[in-house]
Amino acid sequence: MLFWSVFALIIPSFFFCFYSRDVLVFEEVGRSPDVATNYGFSKKILLCYSPDNHYDSVYPKLYIVKAAFCQCKYFYVTNKQLRNKLNIFHISILSF
Repeated sequence: MLFWSVFALIIPSFFFCFYSRDVLVFEEVGRSPDVATNYGFSKKILLCYSPDNHYDSVYPKLYIVKAAFCQCKYFYVTNKQLRNKLNIFHISILSF
């Protein structure tokens, strides 16, 4: 199983080197990650290896909180703008 996980990183390792990132792979909960590439880059890409032979991205908790806040703010502003446009449309129909 470990052979396939290492083999799966051989081809993408070019891209990790190109973007100056090392890769850490989590395989089990509660265990520290395995270093998949060790180029000495300060920035890391965190991946979680799933039993069905694919990798998922792992994000720090703070990143998810910030992303959720930005998404919430975006939908609030978009919804407000849409309501304003619908009100203008509604008023223009009533004036006919």
